[in-house]
Amino acid sequence: SRPPAREGPAPSSEPDPPAGCSSPPAPHPAPPLGEQSLAELARGTPPALLGHSSGTPPRAAEPATRDVRTIVRCMSENVLAGVHCVFGGPADVLAGVARPPEVVLAERFGATIEATLSAKSTHLLLPPALLAPRALAQCRRTQEMLSHARSLGIEPTLHRVDLRWLLACVANWSHLPEAEWTTLSAGDPL
Repeated sequence: SRPPAREGPAPSSEPDPPAGCSSPPAPHPAPPLGEQSLAELARGTPPALLGHSSGTPPRAAEPATRDVRTIVRCMSENVLAGVHCVFGGPADVLAGVARPPEVVLAERFGATIEATLSAKSTHLLLPPALLAPRALAQCRRTQEMLSHARSLGIEPTLHRVDLRWLLACVANWSHLPEAEWTTLSAGDPL
């Protein structure tokens, strides 16, 4: 005999899912192996892994199994949560109609992209070309951004990092330490 069906969600000590992500459906207890039919096993996926305990699709009253795209989105959007980026360099990457891949990736992984520095800005992303000696001092747009950071009082806390930091965070699905990617510290000569 199978255990009785649950009525309503069971209380959980797990944190709430991120905004826009629903919690996964409550798992149904899998029947003992002896109760699974040979046909269910032959199909390749045990019904318990499909989110229901029989070989038939869930009824309308049962929650449907979540789509893998939703699961991946929910996992990725927390990687850079709380990061507010501004792209430095000679050109504004947000000026065009199409959003560059770096911007799309940053947003998919939870970062907020800003066109200009603000009190919320946490990261100034600099292109690798500005890492060459004296290149940063010759980039008027980036120098204006650094001056604006001083006027906002965020210069001491603003991470000035190589743009490849962002790509490494995305590749590793982790907020990596900025220290390895820092290009300019507060107080360094411009």
